[in-house]
Amino acid sequence: MTELVRSARTQAPTAKGRARLVVALAAASLASVLVLVAEGCSSTPAETTGCDSSKCAAGNTCIDVGGEVKCRKTCTSNVDATKACPFGYTCTARANQEAVCTGDQCYCAENAASAKVQKADKGQWGATCKTTGGIAANPDCDAAQAFQCYAKNPADANAYCTRACTQDADCAGGFFCGEVNDSPSAEAAKRTGTGTIKICQKRDYCSPCKSAVDCAAGQICAGAGSAGAFCTSACTSDTTCTVDSFCSDYAGGKYCFPNAGTCVGDGKLCSPCRSDSDCKAGGGICASSSYTTERFCTQPSASKCASSDCPAAPEGVAGVGCAKEAFDDVPGGSCVGLFKLKKSDIPGCYTRARK
Repeated sequence: MTELVRSARTQAPTAKGRARLVVALAAASLASVLVLVAEGCSSTPAETTGCDSSKCAAGNTCIDVGGEVKCRKTCTSNVDATKACPFGYTCTARANQEAVCTGDQCYCAENAASAKVQKADKGQWGATCKTTGGIAANPDCDAAQAFQCYAKNPADANAYCTRACTQDADCAGGFFCGEVNDSPSAEAAKRTGTGTIKICQKRDYCSPCKSAVDCAAGQICAGAGSAGAFCTSACTSDTTCTVDSFCSDYAGGKYCFPNAGTCVGDGKLCSPCRSDSDCKAGGGICASSSYTTERFCTQPSASKCASSDCPAAPEGVAGVGCAKEAFDDVPGGSCVGLFKLKKSDIPGCYTRARK
């Protein structure tokens, strides 16, 4: 382990800070619901449009989308094949909502032209791929239709087939378009620079969402309708959430929330991130370490750790140090947040201390 020069220190995540996040999301979600209810009062009844649900095919009903009322197939999931749409369609919520769809709240919308592909026997959206096959020409992926193997490193057992994108509409249901670092990857065990690419990514905990149907099975969309809405899972205690999250009462149940107060921050030291692009404000990178699943922004030390020139620890971060040499994904000469693993200080900002 590289030598870490400890700098500022503060207290662990506060209950007050946690409560602020949960209350803010609940308020944002309620505001969205109130707006939708108001809008719903002026909608045109389906029976006055000439569409008769009793004449629709099985599993279809008359649904108004953008003023066009016609028979549309209903659905409740993008990940459960028994509740999802036919290939080439995405299960879409009629209005932003936190909970799982029921009745005609969600319908099958045809994918945008940029997301349309011919159905193949294997190697498409989310299919498993072996990293030994490389990226662009991986035999496990449908390379003929631009599917490639995305992996966090050559040892990634969860690597899957996906495509490049510029917007969410380029992706199939259950995916979102976002930036990731181009290394490490299926072909590179270590970071080779600070380049990023945009690909369709599987939605999981802390992925952006508009409604629960966007998220993985069993998840809800906390704060649906707000800019910071994210997918989250049910929990029973802090230890049933990811190591940088806590369990809280919310929406009639208990769900996981990020200790940082957000899934992607402002780019400064310790901000949660998905790629290096999220850390430009502080001039650092989006790093990770072997002892936590958390991804966090670093910040360069002007003196290369020769003096205590790192910023003070953000609220909720146990301490800040300076990595004199490279450590895992952290470059040498970087200011990093720290958490306690037994008696050691480990790079990682909002990760729970472990004994």
